Amino acid sequence: MAGGLWVHKVERNGGVDPLVRKAVIADADRLILKTRDGRSPHNKDTQQELANAARDCGIQTWIWGWFYATTDKGGDSYIWDQARKITADAKRLGASGIVCNLEAPWSCAIGHRWAAILRDQFGNKPTRRSELKLRCEELLTAIKIECPELPLAVSTFPIPSSHGLPFETMAEHADQIWPQVYFSGMGYNRKIRKSVGQWTKLGAKALHYSGPGFLGTAKQRTMATALRQELTPDAQVDWWVADRMDDPELEAAQEISHAGGCA
Repeated sequence: MAGGLWVHKVERNGGVDPLVRKAVIADADRLILKTRDGRSPHNKDTQQELANAARDCGIQTWIWGWFYATTDKGGDSYIWDQARKITADAKRLGASGIVCNLEAPWSCAIGHRWAAILRDQFGNKPTRRSELKLRCEELLTAIKIECPELPLAVSTFPIPSSHGLPFETMAEHADQIWPQVYFSGMGYNRKIRKSVGQWTKLGAKALHYSGPGFLGTAKQRTMATALRQELTPDAQVDWWVADRMDDPELEAAQEISHAGGCA
């Protein structure tokens, strides 16, 4: 697996053709396209065109969604609704994989924008933790039932001990864990070392990291070097985010990919 490019909004890249050009410059093996925000479509008008154009260039399309544990209405079918919609996208687009972005909406902690909703619906911290675990399992299981042939990845925080999410459930039910390592606080080597150790202890089947494509070429190279020192010498990086990457950053992504053995 070589490096890929995350895509948030196709139009921020100038449209389909300029986005595919970015993937070619970076020598990316896949575009990771956002198609869902909860149940709502994302990049609705350009999804199919981009998937077709990428395929014509030999580039895979993986799709991702930002998922929620509940809504303010707390509907019983909400988790399955999200799963059915992202898997319908995957089938329609001929996606090569599905990525669930699971972040703060899945946290039993306080102090984030979804905390009040989770507290109102699920009660105190132990019951919130239990309910979020069940809902995370339900989401990942539902996606696997609907698309058993596709790899399922979870993109989330790099260091589980720093956040109150059901990380053990993610490790158990996802085929791959994609930790996000964008910023260099505590140092990239130390952060990645802790991340690899904790996710391995949780039982993650495979680790594939996302790095800072938008912070300049020096950060890209430093993060990738640390990853290869702490994980494997040929570890590849998915870059967040194509929308904010310029030609030097795309060229650095290609150089980093080739240095890891993907020519």
